[in-house]
Amino acid sequence: MSINDLPRKHSASSCVLTSAVRHVIGCSVAMTTLLGLQSTAHAAGEVGVLEEVIVTATKRAASVQDISGAVSALSAKTMEDLRLENIADAALQVPNVTLSTAGNHTPFIFIRGLGLSDFNAISVGSVGIYQDEVYMNSTAAQLQQMYDLQRIEVLRGPQGTLYGRNTTGGVINLVSNRPEQENSLSLKGSYGRYDQVDLEAVGNLAFTEELASRLAIVRHTRDAIFENTNNTGDATDADSWAARAMLRWDATEEQSWYFSLYGSKVDESARGRDRSNIAEHPNRSDPGKPRSEPLTDPGHEKIDVFGSTLIGNIDFSSFTLTSVTGFLNSERDTEEDIDSLAIDTLWDMRRNEADQFSQELRLASDGSSNLDWTVGLYYFYEDLEAEVDLEANNLFNATFVSMTDYTQETTTYALFSDLSYQLSERIELFGGLRWTYEEKDFETAQEGFFFAPFETQRQKDDWSEMSGAVGVNYAFSDSSMVYLKYSNGFRAGGFNAGGAVSDPSFDPETVESLELGYKFENDPRTLRLNLAAFVNDYKDMQVFALVVENGVPRQYLTNAAEASISGFEAEMVWQPTASLQFNFSAGILNTEFDEYIDGNGVDLSGNSLVGAPETTASGIVSYELPLSNGGAIRFISDVSYSDEYYFDNENTDRRAAQERTLVGARLAYEPEDRHYSIALWGRNLTDEEYFTRTTNIINWDSIFLGDPRTYGIEVRYDF
Repeated sequence: MSINDLPRKHSASSCVLTSAVRHVIGCSVAMTTLLGLQSTAHAAGEVGVLEEVIVTATKRAASVQDISGAVSALSAKTMEDLRLENIADAALQVPNVTLSTAGNHTPFIFIRGLGLSDFNAISVGSVGIYQDEVYMNSTAAQLQQMYDLQRIEVLRGPQGTLYGRNTTGGVINLVSNRPEQENSLSLKGSYGRYDQVDLEAVGNLAFTEELASRLAIVRHTRDAIFENTNNTGDATDADSWAARAMLRWDATEEQSWYFSLYGSKVDESARGRDRSNIAEHPNRSDPGKPRSEPLTDPGHEKIDVFGSTLIGNIDFSSFTLTSVTGFLNSERDTEEDIDSLAIDTLWDMRRNEADQFSQELRLASDGSSNLDWTVGLYYFYEDLEAEVDLEANNLFNATFVSMTDYTQETTTYALFSDLSYQLSERIELFGGLRWTYEEKDFETAQEGFFFAPFETQRQKDDWSEMSGAVGVNYAFSDSSMVYLKYSNGFRAGGFNAGGAVSDPSFDPETVESLELGYKFENDPRTLRLNLAAFVNDYKDMQVFALVVENGVPRQYLTNAAEASISGFEAEMVWQPTASLQFNFSAGILNTEFDEYIDGNGVDLSGNSLVGAPETTASGIVSYELPLSNGGAIRFISDVSYSDEYYFDNENTDRRAAQERTLVGARLAYEPEDRHYSIALWGRNLTDEEYFTRTTNIINWDSIFLGDPRTYGIEVRYDF
């Protein structure tokens, strides 16, 4: 069925892996017996049965319990109950996933310690974001598409076979709801603290049995939460809208097509920065009142996104042909006061536009034999234009404006294959290969770059890489299995947009991963348990840093390090009754630079990687209380925890993300027919102050804080 429907050993890594492996094997022997006894105990009472989780992470529809890899899935119901409005919210519920932001809409995503801190438009991270099978290269578009979704899928670890480039850390799939063969209309509105207004309308219209359409529109507004004590306008408000129209055409029983148009618009003030002077506050990162500074001007962040996707499936007698065509245009315009001073000292302006086109063709077997296979071709092209202006007044006893304009054309070709073979009733072998060729043509011009004369340069380079995976899984029963998988991946090379025009290109980075996992469900499916232990070996790591040369700071991205990563993950869902459900997940990470001499000549070997907390955990409890009138009261609460992690390679404690615990809750009433609901909701209920991003600019700490406590009321009506 189609979608539409051995690395080196390191002592620290080996210790964690050995412990985790023993735990996995112990569970595979003991849990089947213990949890089997539990199902008998529930036989006499009202037992809840967990829904089967179907995902398309392997480009086929499959149960998450049958996939030999670490995959998490968040359903539409979970997203609604927890008010998950973007990928950053979703990341809180997945082990070993960290997402930080430098602005309202610039994500820095890390999975198992792999990601990127570079904020330039030219750079892409280690985690691939896909919207309905289309890779979204531009960071400007990645936070705008999370509405009217069927589910979110998070694949952890290198995805070098079916996904390929820039997925050394993993993949996040956003799967939209498809048009259905019935008419419906759903309206939802919410009002909350800081005059927050959220509106959503979703309509489905079936024209004939073969033709149906769906339209979803969302609108978000909120007053500023950052006080500008200079009285020139507060900052960090919310003002955005997004829409998606989709058409489904079942041309014949063997042929179906999906066509979608989507767009979004953001027009907000820039995200306010909390500032501290290091000399005055050597041990405190945020003296004074949080979310409050004198700003010369609040600045702005404007983003416009438009895209279209065409997906076709044609079923033949023994295989399916799938075509995925995607176009995406994104424009970003930001201006911000990066010194947070009432005096106009340092001002940053960035404008960029990117057009991308991608085409994938793949053939997949029908699953009727012991051998399942998928083969395909992939093409990607992006044209990027960007402008960066830095204005400094009374800095270094001078005033200057530095201007950088650059363009880049990226072209990628790939051939891939993925297969699995059922060797026996219990043993399955699997593997795949992907060959990728990538070419980049980069041209940059600079004037006044820290007093430098006008310079221009054009650079062109290309790379080709092989990546893939191989492994085996063993089924203890229909609902219990263990797998062992080796995989590798790469992130493409590129050029420095934030440095000097003479900076050379940097090479691809590569990662090798060994993962051992265990998956279990009891009978009658009241408990689900998934475990994974892994070791990663990272070579030619692309590292972003602020480098000081001749007393002047500049951005620099280069191949600078080797690193090792090991860890463990656990996910559990338990539904003891039809009305009560518990979710729990936890991740443990051990990350280390094995070799790293930074651009200032400082040896940072032994430091932890950026964006890699040692421990993450989350829990959800939901309860439904039936009422005598046939209605119900539903309560859900979630808690997410992360310990300290670093935003810089130097592991500066002063600017690290502190340990934090976030709590949310929702209380809703639904009548018997479930046609409407009324709910009270709250996020960050303990009003935790936590960093989402920090930087250091010319002896100033610049700190972005997460949102404060928010709460409100929500009403939904289904026609």
